[in-house]
Amino acid sequence: PPAVQHLGGEQGERVASYPSGSGYTQVRGFSEEGRYVVCVNRQNDQVLVCDAVEGKLTRLKQDQGVWNAKISPDIQHLVTITNDGDLCVWRWRDKKLLKKIEARNVVSTLHWPQLAFVGYGRSVLVTSEKRLWWVDLATGETLWTTSGFTDLKRVRVLDDGYTAIMLDRAEGKLHKVDLLARRTTLMLSADETPFCGDGTKKAAFSNAGTALAAVDTDVRHWDMNTGRILRTLTNHENTVGGTAISPDGQLGFTMDDRVQILWNLETDEKLKIFRHRRVRTASFSPFGHYVAASGRAPLLLWRVTENAAEEP
Repeated sequence: PPAVQHLGGEQGERVASYPSGSGYTQVRGFSEEGRYVVCVNRQNDQVLVCDAVEGKLTRLKQDQGVWNAKISPDIQHLVTITNDGDLCVWRWRDKKLLKKIEARNVVSTLHWPQLAFVGYGRSVLVTSEKRLWWVDLATGETLWTTSGFTDLKRVRVLDDGYTAIMLDRAEGKLHKVDLLARRTTLMLSADETPFCGDGTKKAAFSNAGTALAAVDTDVRHWDMNTGRILRTLTNHENTVGGTAISPDGQLGFTMDDRVQILWNLETDEKLKIFRHRRVRTASFSPFGHYVAASGRAPLLLWRVTENAAEEP
């Protein structure tokens, strides 16, 4: 299918806006080829799939409520986590529920369970408070589960497809997960990371081994391998409510209730300042050329690099 490159527009120009309905809408990420944006609106129990090329918006109603959602690498399926902790596999284009995997004894829905596809999309990794769960979507079989954490937040599967980074919010620890070896190792202890408490919800990881973490009105850009703070971004007057970082780690996007800033993280340069109220969540497209953002506002899509034609 055609991809996001057809949107055009100048750097920093808004290229699309989608009505996301009443309530608070969270951006959950792009599809792998960059065409579709997935959002969750918990107040309306809906998943929104936005086609960035044709401007179409598909709304999928989840009767059990919805915590999280991700679109599969082949773009054919959508996986959601319900309020009851179950996994649902949808053929999202015609809104057909294909499978429900009961996981109420495994998944805690107290604190935003996280979801990521593994490998070629045949399985998913779920982090839920004290437990990590790897499950085969075709069979519903548990491939691996381990516990002993306090409050897992933020999981990202890296480019190899079977290594993940996850953050324990309560303890401020960063863990690396080797899924093929069924092993977790501590990357950084609490005194080596800039994370603590609520700030963990405002963290974002790149594939390049760097991360952003919001602390009050500042944002720290840091090296996940060493714990070293590379720089501190200081231009928000209000508390920063969310961050996003491009997969290559070169661009950052920070948000407060009134202002959003696009950063060149290599030079600390502010590339663009946007002024939209109550934007809380954002995600870069897979090649870092677009940013989707929302909150108590429409879903907004911006072109943020001059090389968007490279987005395949």
